[in-house]
Amino acid sequence: MYTTAMATNGQHNSGAVGTLTTREQSRLGRAERTIAKGLKSFWEVGMALKEIRDQRLYRQHYDTFAEYCARRWDLSRPRAYQLCAASEVVADLSTDVDVRGLPESEAQARALTRLKLPAQRKQAWKLAVARAAAAGRAVTAKDTEHTVRSLPNLASMKPSGPPPGLRGLRDKVHTGDCVEWLPKIPDRSVAALITDAPYGIGQGGWDEMSRELAEVVVREALRILKPTGSFFWFGNNEVTAGMWGVFQPLRPRWLTWFYRNSSNIGQPTFGWNSQVIVYGHRGQPVFNLDAARVPYSANTSTHRVNHDDSTSRFGIRKNGQSQKCYHAGGRKPMDVLEFPAVTAGVAEAEGRWHPAQKPLALMRTLVAVATNPGDLVVDPFCGGGTTCLAARQLGRHFIGFERDAEFARKCRQRLASG
Repeated sequence: MYTTAMATNGQHNSGAVGTLTTREQSRLGRAERTIAKGLKSFWEVGMALKEIRDQRLYRQHYDTFAEYCARRWDLSRPRAYQLCAASEVVADLSTDVDVRGLPESEAQARALTRLKLPAQRKQAWKLAVARAAAAGRAVTAKDTEHTVRSLPNLASMKPSGPPPGLRGLRDKVHTGDCVEWLPKIPDRSVAALITDAPYGIGQGGWDEMSRELAEVVVREALRILKPTGSFFWFGNNEVTAGMWGVFQPLRPRWLTWFYRNSSNIGQPTFGWNSQVIVYGHRGQPVFNLDAARVPYSANTSTHRVNHDDSTSRFGIRKNGQSQKCYHAGGRKPMDVLEFPAVTAGVAEAEGRWHPAQKPLALMRTLVAVATNPGDLVVDPFCGGGTTCLAARQLGRHFIGFERDAEFARKCRQRLASG
Protein backbone atom coordinates (compact mmCIF):
# COMPACT_ATOMS: atom_id res chain seq x y z
CA MET A 1 0.00 0.00 0.00
CA TYR A 2 2.80 2.42 0.91
CA THR A 3 5.41 2.26 -1.84
CA THR A 4 8.43 4.26 -2.89
CA ALA A 5 6.95 4.48 -6.37
CA MET A 6 3.96 6.32 -5.02
CA ALA A 7 6.26 8.65 -3.12
CA THR A 8 8.09 9.71 -6.28
CA ASN A 9 5.22 9.80 -8.79
CA GLY A 10 2.30 11.10 -6.77
CA GLN A 11 2.95 14.85 -6.72
CA HIS A 12 0.10 17.11 -7.63
CA ASN A 13 0.01 20.90 -7.76
CA SER A 14 -3.48 22.30 -8.24
CA GLY A 15 -2.60 25.76 -7.04
CA ALA A 16 -0.17 25.47 -4.16
CA VAL A 17 -1.36 27.30 -1.07
CA GLY A 18 2.00 27.97 0.55
CA THR A 19 5.73 27.34 0.34
CA LEU A 20 7.39 25.29 3.03
CA THR A 21 10.23 26.70 5.07
CA THR A 22 13.53 24.82 5.20
CA ARG A 23 12.60 23.40 8.60
CA GLU A 24 9.17 22.28 7.35
CA GLN A 25 10.73 20.64 4.29
CA SER A 26 13.03 18.72 6.63
CA ARG A 27 10.06 17.60 8.75
CA LEU A 28 8.14 16.52 5.65
CA GLY A 29 11.11 14.57 4.29
CA ARG A 30 11.64 12.77 7.60
CA ALA A 31 7.95 11.89 7.92
CA GLU A 32 7.68 10.65 4.33
CA ARG A 33 10.79 8.48 4.68
CA THR A 34 9.11 6.75 7.61
CA ILE A 35 6.00 6.05 5.52
CA ALA A 36 7.99 4.95 2.47
CA LYS A 37 9.86 2.29 4.47
CA GLY A 38 6.83 0.11 3.97
CA LEU A 39 4.96 0.03 7.26
CA LYS A 40 7.84 -0.73 9.60
CA SER A 41 5.10 -0.36 12.22
CA PHE A 42 1.57 0.96 11.77
CA TRP A 43 1.88 3.48 14.59
CA GLU A 44 5.09 4.99 13.22
CA VAL A 45 3.26 5.58 9.95
CA GLY A 46 0.33 7.02 11.88
CA MET A 47 2.59 9.40 13.79
CA ALA A 48 4.23 10.53 10.54
CA LEU A 49 0.84 11.11 8.90
CA LYS A 50 -0.37 12.96 12.00
CA GLU A 51 2.61 15.31 11.88
CA ILE A 52 2.02 16.01 8.18
CA ARG A 53 -1.68 16.61 8.85
CA ASP A 54 -1.34 18.73 12.00
CA GLN A 55 1.47 20.90 10.60
CA ARG A 56 -0.16 21.01 7.12
CA LEU A 57 3.15 19.97 5.58
CA TYR A 58 1.27 18.83 2.49
CA ARG A 59 0.25 22.37 1.51
CA GLN A 60 3.00 23.11 -1.02
CA HIS A 61 1.71 20.55 -3.54
CA TYR A 62 -1.74 19.55 -2.30
CA ASP A 63 -4.87 21.46 -1.34
CA THR A 64 -6.06 19.11 1.41
CA PHE A 65 -4.73 16.33 3.61
CA ALA A 66 -7.22 13.92 2.01
CA GLU A 67 -5.87 14.74 -1.46
CA TYR A 68 -2.30 14.30 -0.23
CA CYS A 69 -3.06 10.84 1.20
CA ALA A 70 -4.94 9.70 -1.90
CA ARG A 71 -2.41 10.86 -4.47
CA ARG A 72 0.81 10.36 -2.56
CA TRP A 73 0.10 7.10 -0.76
CA ASP A 74 -3.11 5.71 -2.28
CA LEU A 75 -4.75 6.06 1.14
CA SER A 76 -8.37 6.97 1.73
CA ARG A 77 -9.06 9.77 4.19
CA PRO A 78 -10.83 7.44 6.72
CA ARG A 79 -7.91 5.01 6.64
CA ALA A 80 -5.39 7.80 7.17
CA TYR A 81 -7.35 9.12 10.15
CA GLN A 82 -7.60 5.60 11.59
CA LEU A 83 -3.81 5.33 11.53
CA CYS A 84 -3.44 8.78 13.13
CA ALA A 85 -5.88 7.88 15.91
CA ALA A 86 -4.21 4.50 16.49
CA SER A 87 -0.82 6.19 16.84
CA GLU A 88 -2.26 8.33 19.66
CA VAL A 89 -3.45 5.18 21.43
CA VAL A 90 -0.01 3.58 21.19
CA ALA A 91 1.58 6.79 22.48
CA ASP A 92 -0.70 6.59 25.54
CA LEU A 93 -0.02 2.89 26.12
CA SER A 94 3.74 3.19 25.66
CA THR A 95 4.09 5.11 28.94
CA ASP A 96 3.10 1.96 30.88
CA VAL A 97 3.50 -0.95 28.49
CA ASP A 98 6.72 -2.46 27.15
CA VAL A 99 7.12 -2.00 23.38
CA ARG A 100 6.81 -5.76 22.91
CA GLY A 101 3.37 -5.62 24.54
CA LEU A 102 1.88 -2.87 22.35
CA PRO A 103 -0.81 -3.49 19.71
CA GLU A 104 0.66 -5.08 16.60
CA SER A 105 -1.89 -3.71 14.15
CA GLU A 106 -4.17 -0.73 13.76
CA ALA A 107 -7.18 -3.06 14.02
CA GLN A 108 -6.13 -4.07 17.55
CA ALA A 109 -5.97 -0.43 18.63
CA ARG A 110 -9.09 0.78 16.79
CA ALA A 111 -11.63 0.10 19.54
CA LEU A 112 -9.43 1.88 22.08
CA THR A 113 -9.67 5.15 20.11
CA ARG A 114 -13.26 5.49 21.33
CA LEU A 115 -11.98 5.95 24.87
CA LYS A 116 -10.98 9.52 25.58
CA LEU A 117 -8.70 9.22 28.60
CA PRO A 118 -5.22 7.61 28.52
CA ALA A 119 -6.05 5.81 31.79
CA GLN A 120 -9.14 4.26 30.19
CA ARG A 121 -7.15 3.07 27.18
CA LYS A 122 -4.45 1.52 29.37
CA GLN A 123 -6.96 -0.31 31.52
CA ALA A 124 -8.92 -1.63 28.54
CA TRP A 125 -5.75 -2.84 26.80
CA LYS A 126 -4.55 -4.68 29.90
CA LEU A 127 -7.93 -6.40 30.18
CA ALA A 128 -7.81 -7.38 26.49
CA VAL A 129 -4.30 -8.83 26.95
CA ALA A 130 -5.48 -10.79 30.00
CA ARG A 131 -8.50 -12.11 28.09
CA ALA A 132 -6.29 -13.35 25.24
CA ALA A 133 -3.74 -14.88 27.65
CA ALA A 134 -6.50 -16.81 29.42
CA ALA A 135 -7.42 -18.32 26.06
CA GLY A 136 -3.77 -19.15 25.32
CA ARG A 137 -3.41 -16.94 22.24
CA ALA A 138 -2.26 -13.53 21.06
CA VAL A 139 -4.47 -10.45 21.34
CA THR A 140 -6.88 -9.86 18.47
CA ALA A 141 -9.02 -6.92 17.39
CA LYS A 142 -12.03 -8.81 18.77
CA ASP A 143 -10.45 -8.86 22.22
CA THR A 144 -10.15 -5.08 22.40
CA GLU A 145 -13.61 -4.59 20.90
CA HIS A 146 -15.12 -7.04 23.39
CA THR A 147 -13.36 -5.32 26.30
CA VAL A 148 -14.57 -1.85 25.36
CA ARG A 149 -18.14 -3.02 24.72
CA SER A 150 -18.39 -5.15 27.86
CA LEU A 151 -17.24 -2.36 30.12
CA PRO A 152 -19.59 0.56 29.44
CA ASN A 153 -18.62 2.16 32.74
CA LEU A 154 -15.06 2.37 31.47
CA ALA A 155 -16.06 4.42 28.45
CA SER A 156 -18.30 6.73 30.46
CA MET A 157 -16.13 7.04 33.57
CA LYS A 158 -16.74 10.38 35.29
CA PRO A 159 -14.26 11.00 38.08
CA SER A 160 -15.03 13.63 40.67
CA GLY A 161 -13.72 17.15 40.14
CA PRO A 162 -13.32 18.84 36.75
CA PRO A 163 -14.82 17.12 33.67
CA PRO A 164 -12.47 14.27 32.61
CA GLY A 165 -11.70 15.87 29.26
CA LEU A 166 -10.21 18.89 31.02
CA ARG A 167 -7.77 17.05 33.29
CA GLY A 168 -4.98 16.82 30.76
CA LEU A 169 -5.90 19.93 28.79
CA ARG A 170 -6.32 22.80 31.21
CA ASP A 171 -3.62 25.44 31.76
CA LYS A 172 -1.46 24.13 28.92
CA VAL A 173 -0.55 25.02 25.35
CA HIS A 174 -0.91 21.88 23.23
CA THR A 175 0.89 21.29 19.96
CA GLY A 176 -1.53 20.23 17.24
CA ASP A 177 -4.41 21.21 14.99
CA CYS A 178 -7.41 22.63 16.83
CA VAL A 179 -9.67 20.59 14.53
CA GLU A 180 -8.36 17.49 16.27
CA TRP A 181 -8.16 18.96 19.79
CA LEU A 182 -11.41 20.92 20.18
CA PRO A 183 -13.60 17.75 20.19
CA LYS A 184 -11.76 16.65 23.36
CA ILE A 185 -13.21 19.57 25.36
CA PRO A 186 -16.45 18.69 27.23
CA ASP A 187 -19.75 20.32 26.29
CA ARG A 188 -20.62 23.66 27.92
CA SER A 189 -17.41 23.89 29.92
CA VAL A 190 -15.88 27.06 28.43
CA ALA A 191 -16.61 30.65 29.45
CA ALA A 192 -14.97 32.29 26.43
CA LEU A 193 -13.31 31.33 23.16
CA ILE A 194 -10.91 34.15 22.29
CA THR A 195 -8.61 33.73 19.32
CA ASP A 196 -6.46 35.61 16.85
CA ALA A 197 -7.18 33.23 13.99
CA PRO A 198 -5.00 33.04 10.85
CA TYR A 199 -6.11 35.76 8.44
CA GLY A 200 -5.62 33.80 5.24
CA ILE A 201 -3.71 36.59 3.46
CA GLY A 202 -0.42 34.75 2.95
CA GLN A 203 1.74 36.16 5.75
CA GLY A 204 3.54 32.81 6.04
CA GLY A 205 3.03 29.05 6.11
CA TRP A 206 1.06 29.44 9.35
CA ASP A 207 -1.36 32.01 7.89
CA GLU A 208 -3.98 29.74 6.32
CA MET A 209 -7.72 30.12 6.77
CA SER A 210 -10.65 28.61 4.91
CA ARG A 211 -14.39 28.80 5.26
CA GLU A 212 -14.43 25.08 6.14
CA LEU A 213 -11.96 25.58 9.00
CA ALA A 214 -13.94 28.53 10.36
CA GLU A 215 -17.13 26.46 10.22
CA VAL A 216 -15.50 23.71 12.30
CA VAL A 217 -14.36 26.19 14.97
CA VAL A 218 -17.79 27.87 15.14
CA ARG A 219 -19.53 24.50 15.39
CA GLU A 220 -17.23 23.44 18.23
CA ALA A 221 -17.66 26.83 19.93
CA LEU A 222 -21.42 26.36 19.99
CA ARG A 223 -20.89 23.00 21.65
CA ILE A 224 -18.26 23.86 24.27
CA LEU A 225 -19.42 27.36 25.29
CA LYS A 226 -21.58 27.76 28.36
CA PRO A 227 -24.98 29.47 27.85
CA THR A 228 -23.25 32.57 29.26
CA GLY A 229 -20.17 32.10 27.05
CA SER A 230 -18.66 34.58 24.60
CA PHE A 231 -16.79 34.29 21.30
CA PHE A 232 -14.10 36.69 20.00
CA TRP A 233 -12.43 36.10 16.61
CA PHE A 234 -9.79 38.49 15.23
CA GLY A 235 -9.61 38.58 11.46
CA ASN A 236 -8.70 40.45 8.32
CA ASN A 237 -11.55 42.81 7.41
CA GLU A 238 -12.06 41.63 3.84
CA VAL A 239 -11.63 37.90 4.55
CA THR A 240 -13.94 38.06 7.57
CA ALA A 241 -16.62 39.94 5.62
CA GLY A 242 -16.59 37.17 3.02
CA MET A 243 -17.17 34.56 5.74
CA TRP A 244 -19.71 36.55 7.76
CA GLY A 245 -22.40 33.93 7.26
CA VAL A 246 -20.28 31.35 9.08
CA PHE A 247 -20.63 33.29 12.34
CA GLN A 248 -24.41 33.79 12.18
CA PRO A 249 -25.26 31.00 14.69
CA LEU A 250 -23.36 33.07 17.30
CA ARG A 251 -25.45 36.21 16.68
CA PRO A 252 -22.30 38.16 15.78
CA ARG A 253 -21.41 41.81 16.04
CA TRP A 254 -18.60 43.56 14.18
CA LEU A 255 -16.16 45.18 16.60
CA THR A 256 -13.10 47.12 15.47
CA TRP A 257 -9.68 47.13 17.06
CA PHE A 258 -8.14 50.53 16.26
CA TYR A 259 -4.47 51.44 16.73
CA ARG A 260 -2.73 54.71 15.90
CA ASN A 261 0.82 53.33 15.77
CA SER A 262 0.43 51.57 12.41
CA SER A 263 3.32 51.05 10.02
CA ASN A 264 3.77 53.44 7.09
CA ILE A 265 5.46 50.78 4.94
CA GLY A 266 3.82 49.44 1.79
CA GLN A 267 2.18 50.54 -1.43
CA PRO A 268 1.23 54.22 -1.95
CA THR A 269 -2.44 53.71 -1.11
CA PHE A 270 -4.71 53.63 1.94
CA GLY A 271 -3.02 51.81 4.80
CA TRP A 272 -4.41 49.81 7.73
CA ASN A 273 -4.78 50.85 11.32
CA SER A 274 -7.72 48.67 12.31
CA GLN A 275 -8.76 45.02 12.40
CA VAL A 276 -12.11 43.36 12.86
CA ILE A 277 -13.14 41.34 15.91
CA VAL A 278 -16.18 39.11 15.52
CA TYR A 279 -18.02 39.14 18.85
CA GLY A 280 -20.68 36.47 19.39
CA HIS A 281 -22.37 34.44 22.09
CA ARG A 282 -24.74 31.53 22.68
CA GLY A 283 -27.29 33.10 25.00
CA GLN A 284 -27.04 35.84 27.63
CA PRO A 285 -23.27 36.35 27.96
CA VAL A 286 -21.29 37.45 30.97
CA PHE A 287 -20.35 41.11 30.45
CA ASN A 288 -18.34 42.75 33.22
CA LEU A 289 -18.90 46.34 32.11
CA ASP A 290 -16.56 47.98 34.59
CA ALA A 291 -13.63 45.90 33.27
CA ALA A 292 -13.89 47.58 29.85
CA ARG A 293 -14.70 51.20 30.67
CA VAL A 294 -12.62 53.83 28.86
CA PRO A 295 -11.67 57.36 29.93
CA TYR A 296 -14.02 60.18 28.97
CA SER A 297 -12.90 62.49 26.22
CA ALA A 298 -13.92 66.07 25.51
CA ASN A 299 -16.58 64.76 23.14
CA THR A 300 -18.03 62.06 25.38
CA SER A 301 -18.06 64.21 28.52
CA THR A 302 -20.13 66.97 26.89
CA HIS A 303 -22.40 64.60 24.99
CA ARG A 304 -24.43 63.69 28.07
CA VAL A 305 -25.15 67.37 28.78
CA ASN A 306 -26.31 68.19 25.25
CA HIS A 307 -28.32 64.98 24.83
CA ASP A 308 -32.09 65.32 24.63
CA ASP A 309 -32.92 63.44 27.79
CA SER A 310 -36.64 63.86 27.27
CA THR A 311 -36.59 61.26 24.49
CA SER A 312 -34.12 58.84 26.05
CA ARG A 313 -34.95 56.20 28.60
CA PHE A 314 -31.34 56.57 29.78
CA GLY A 315 -31.74 60.29 30.45
CA ILE A 316 -30.83 61.76 33.85
CA ARG A 317 -33.18 64.62 34.74
CA LYS A 318 -33.73 66.74 37.81
CA ASN A 319 -36.32 69.51 37.94
CA GLY A 320 -36.66 69.26 34.17
CA GLN A 321 -32.94 69.90 33.57
CA SER A 322 -30.22 67.61 32.21
CA GLN A 323 -27.71 66.47 34.79
CA LYS A 324 -24.11 65.33 34.35
CA CYS A 325 -23.73 61.71 35.39
CA TYR A 326 -20.22 60.32 34.95
CA HIS A 327 -19.01 56.95 36.13
CA ALA A 328 -15.77 57.06 38.10
CA GLY A 329 -14.33 54.24 35.99
CA GLY A 330 -15.01 55.88 32.64
CA ARG A 331 -17.56 55.58 29.90
CA LYS A 332 -19.19 52.44 28.51
CA PRO A 333 -17.07 50.73 25.80
CA MET A 334 -18.36 51.09 22.27
CA ASP A 335 -17.73 48.99 19.15
CA VAL A 336 -14.27 50.51 18.53
CA LEU A 337 -11.55 49.37 20.95
CA GLU A 338 -8.36 51.44 20.88
CA PHE A 339 -5.11 49.77 21.95
CA PRO A 340 -1.60 50.30 20.52
CA ALA A 341 -0.42 47.56 18.18
CA VAL A 342 2.60 45.46 19.17
CA THR A 343 5.16 47.50 17.24
CA ALA A 344 8.11 49.70 18.17
CA GLY A 345 8.14 50.41 21.93
CA VAL A 346 5.21 48.09 22.64
CA ALA A 347 7.05 45.19 20.99
CA GLU A 348 10.10 45.65 23.20
CA ALA A 349 7.92 45.88 26.30
CA GLU A 350 6.03 42.67 25.47
CA GLY A 351 8.93 40.74 23.97
CA ARG A 352 7.34 40.28 20.57
CA TRP A 353 8.42 37.23 18.58
CA HIS A 354 5.23 36.23 16.70
CA PRO A 355 4.61 38.28 13.51
CA ALA A 356 0.92 38.81 14.38
CA GLN A 357 1.20 39.13 18.17
CA LYS A 358 -1.68 41.04 19.78
CA PRO A 359 -1.31 43.53 22.66
CA LEU A 360 -1.62 42.02 26.11
CA ALA A 361 -3.77 44.93 27.33
CA LEU A 362 -6.39 44.24 24.66
CA MET A 363 -6.54 40.52 25.43
CA ARG A 364 -6.71 41.20 29.16
CA THR A 365 -9.70 43.46 28.54
CA LEU A 366 -11.58 40.82 26.53
CA VAL A 367 -10.85 38.12 29.12
CA ALA A 368 -11.91 40.40 31.98
CA VAL A 369 -15.14 41.46 30.24
CA ALA A 370 -16.34 38.00 29.23
CA THR A 371 -15.25 35.79 32.15
CA ASN A 372 -15.04 35.61 35.93
CA PRO A 373 -12.13 34.36 38.07
CA GLY A 374 -11.77 30.59 37.83
CA ASP A 375 -13.49 30.41 34.43
CA LEU A 376 -11.99 28.61 31.44
CA VAL A 377 -10.76 30.43 28.30
CA VAL A 378 -9.91 28.56 25.08
CA ASP A 379 -7.70 29.78 22.21
CA PRO A 380 -7.75 27.41 19.19
CA PHE A 381 -5.01 29.37 17.35
CA CYS A 382 -2.57 30.19 20.14
CA GLY A 383 0.00 32.05 18.02
CA GLY A 384 2.00 34.23 20.39
CA GLY A 385 0.20 32.94 23.49
CA THR A 386 -1.21 36.34 24.50
CA THR A 387 -4.74 35.07 25.23
CA CYS A 388 -3.42 32.34 27.53
CA LEU A 389 -1.08 34.74 29.30
CA ALA A 390 -3.90 37.25 29.86
CA ALA A 391 -6.15 34.51 31.26
CA ARG A 392 -3.49 33.27 33.67
CA GLN A 393 -2.65 36.79 34.88
CA LEU A 394 -6.34 37.41 35.62
CA GLY A 395 -6.88 34.17 37.55
CA ARG A 396 -8.64 32.24 34.78
CA HIS A 397 -7.83 28.79 33.45
CA PHE A 398 -6.85 28.44 29.80
CA ILE A 399 -6.40 25.89 27.03
CA GLY A 400 -4.36 26.77 23.96
CA PHE A 401 -3.80 24.89 20.71
CA GLU A 402 -1.03 25.71 18.25
CA ARG A 403 -0.15 23.51 15.28
CA ASP A 404 3.30 25.05 14.71
CA ALA A 405 5.61 23.22 17.10
CA GLU A 406 8.08 26.11 17.34
CA PHE A 407 5.34 28.66 18.08
CA ALA A 408 3.89 26.31 20.71
CA ARG A 409 7.29 25.94 22.36
CA LYS A 410 7.76 29.70 22.53
CA CYS A 411 4.26 30.12 23.94
CA ARG A 412 5.16 27.79 26.79
CA GLN A 413 8.36 29.72 27.42
CA ARG A 414 6.44 32.98 27.49
CA LEU A 415 3.93 31.59 29.97
CA ALA A 416 6.73 30.23 32.14
CA SER A 417 8.50 33.59 32.29
CA GLY A 418 5.45 35.87 32.21
